[in-house]
Amino acid sequence: MKPVFRTVLLVLLVVSSACGDNIKSNNPDAARVDATLVDAAPDAPPGVACADGVDNDLDGLADFAADGSGDPGCTGPDDTDERGTTACDNGLDDDTDGRTDFNATTSLSDPGCASPADTSEKGNDACDNELDDDLDGSTDFNTDPALSDPGCSAPDDSSELGIGACDDGVDNDNDGTVDFRPIGGDPGCASAADASEKGTTQCDDDMDNDTDGRTDFRLDGSGDPDCAGPSDDNETATIATCNDGLDNDGDGAIDTADPGCSSGTDSSEKGTGICDDGVDNDADGRIDFQ
Repeated sequence: MKPVFRTVLLVLLVVSSACGDNIKSNNPDAARVDATLVDAAPDAPPGVACADGVDNDLDGLADFAADGSGDPGCTGPDDTDERGTTACDNGLDDDTDGRTDFNATTSLSDPGCASPADTSEKGNDACDNELDDDLDGSTDFNTDPALSDPGCSAPDDSSELGIGACDDGVDNDNDGTVDFRPIGGDPGCASAADASEKGTTQCDDDMDNDTDGRTDFRLDGSGDPDCAGPSDDNETATIATCNDGLDNDGDGAIDTADPGCSSGTDSSEKGTGICDDGVDNDADGRIDFQ
C-alpha cells in the first residue's frame, strides 16, 4: 500500500471516530479496517536459482561462483536454472535407463555419471556400458522392456545374464551350444527370454525319436549316437550301402561280399572293374554283370 493512501485512510478513521454517533452506517463492518490489508508489504521477488544458496538440482553444488567452484550449470548469479548442458547435468535421461544426471544421493544418480560435468551417462556396469556383453542382441537396461536386455534388472546391474535357460550362460541341454545368440546360439532358443533350450529338430527335441534308448545330441557322448549335432533332424542311423543287407547293384553279391564294397561303411557297391563300375562301357545297352 502506498504511503499517501495509508495516510489518507488513517485520517478518515480518525475523523470517523471523532464524529461518534453523528455518522451512521448501514454496514456495521464499514468502520473496521483489516489490519492485514493496511500493514501488508509487497511480496519480495522470487530467489534466483543460481544465487539463492540452495542446491536446486541436487548435484551437490549450489549457485554461481566466480572461481568456478559453484554449480557448473550456472553461467552467472542471475541464471534462473542450475541445470547445465552436459549429459549428466541437463535434466534429461539421455540413456533411457530410468536415472537422470548426477545426484549427490547415490541411489538417485545415474550410475554412469561421475559428476555433473560428466559428458556421458554411459557407465561401467554391464547393464549400462552400451555393449551387448552376453551377445544376445540386446544391450543394457532400458525403461522400455522391448529394448532392454532381459538379464538386466537395473542400470547398475553388473551382469546381462538372466535366469532363463536361454539367457543364463549355461549349456542346459548339453548340446555344445549356449543360450540365444543371433549367430551361433543354441538352436532351441527362439529368444533370450525363451525358458527352454529344447528345439524342434529330432536331435534337439528331448525325445527318443528312433526308440533306441538314446535321446538327442549330447556333447559328452551320452546322447543318441546317430545325431551329428543339435541341428540334425534325424536320429535314425544312415546305413551304408555295403551294410544294408541288399544287393544294390544287382550283381548277385550283397554288402561286403560284393567286390565293389571295400568295407561295411562303403557307400556304393560299384567296383572298379569294367563289369562292375556302373557304366555301359561298350555301348550295347547293357551295364555290368547282373
